Amino acid sequence: MTLSGKAQAKLLKARRLMIIGLIASVFGNYVVNAGFSAFAASGTIAVSALVALKTIEQIIVFTFPFYARIVGKISPDKALITVDLCEAAMSAIALAVTFLQPQLAIGCLFAYVLIDALIAPVSDLADEFYGAAIANVDEKAALAFNATLYSWLAFIGFVVGGPLGSFFASVSIEALLLTNLVLSLCGAGLRLFARTTFAAEPILDVDDDEYAVTGSRLPVKEFFKDLFASGPASPLLSLMIRIASAMTGELFLLWVAGVSAERASHLGAFTGMGLVLAVFGVGAMLGPTAGRWLRRIGSAKTVLLASALVSGAILLLFGLFELTVGSSFILALGFVLAITILNRARMVVLETFRQAEFKGTRFVRIMSWSYSFGALGTILGLQIGYWLHLSTQPVACLFIGGILWVCIGVIVNLNYTLNYEKPVSLPTTESSCS
Repeated sequence: MTLSGKAQAKLLKARRLMIIGLIASVFGNYVVNAGFSAFAASGTIAVSALVALKTIEQIIVFTFPFYARIVGKISPDKALITVDLCEAAMSAIALAVTFLQPQLAIGCLFAYVLIDALIAPVSDLADEFYGAAIANVDEKAALAFNATLYSWLAFIGFVVGGPLGSFFASVSIEALLLTNLVLSLCGAGLRLFARTTFAAEPILDVDDDEYAVTGSRLPVKEFFKDLFASGPASPLLSLMIRIASAMTGELFLLWVAGVSAERASHLGAFTGMGLVLAVFGVGAMLGPTAGRWLRRIGSAKTVLLASALVSGAILLLFGLFELTVGSSFILALGFVLAITILNRARMVVLETFRQAEFKGTRFVRIMSWSYSFGALGTILGLQIGYWLHLSTQPVACLFIGGILWVCIGVIVNLNYTLNYEKPVSLPTTESSCS
């Protein structure tokens, strides 16, 4: 769809306001979660409580299709504003209780984090639905929205939110809750202002019988069509991608920070982990921008195929080098940077492809099931890494990941060829930066 200059300016303004609002809201969540983890690390909160919370969060991911059925019928920006106001209200209530009954402060913090985990899927889904609403108007603008969003979230999460949350936790729980209250209100205000410029329509405007997968009436034929005939956006590919990504995920980073760092005699594991997380954060910031740039010069198929094959080659070569020679800490950091950039670039391109290619009920089905299958892939990947001792001996997992990435590239190419006559291409004209 071709937009006039005035319409493009309005869309750009709304996109920027929505991104800033999201950053404010998510920043508050990062601060609270980092503070909660800091309390667990200090022994104030039992580690078992942290483990239970993370387990609940993974279980909730499997319910995304059911959340999607509800959220898809609501305007995405209205849903996001509602979530921000709910978080502000919960923070205010928890803050009042901690002032009146200080002995209940830890319990209030845990209750807030637990309830927030239950409403977080609404925000996650609404963010993607908002991107899909933009893609319906201008796919290039949707790509810019996704790339800018993920770059800033990486910066906020790894560089700012974590340290700030730990600092506020050392001050008081009230400081955590007050910070989140203010940021949630800021997020709601900015998103409300963005809605006056561009009001996103609900992604679903159908009756329950048409919706299917997220309820109970989806024909088996349609379900398998979503799994096998949705090209690169297939939920099964999300499963494979998350398994392959886990081979260079948290457990691999532990190896880089520990075993690999020990090869540099002047570094310890703690210093090594700090450097690893810093490099990972830089890669997570650069990746979305790289994906946006690559998408301008090539089709979605080309970018997804190339990123999968390059990832496979890098994993296999690094694994072979580690097996035969032994990699240095600097080389391992370079590997982390490269693979993180590739993963984040792929994520932005794939998400934008899904938003632009599928509409209405099928988009919601494929998107929500991709989250669920991705969560399953993460769990399987972590189990594979654990049993194959990825954190101490990564070679086997690197070979498994490399082979998986090559297979993913082949499947992307085959799926795309079978299901699409031609790739969806973006105009080469550069869009305005967010």
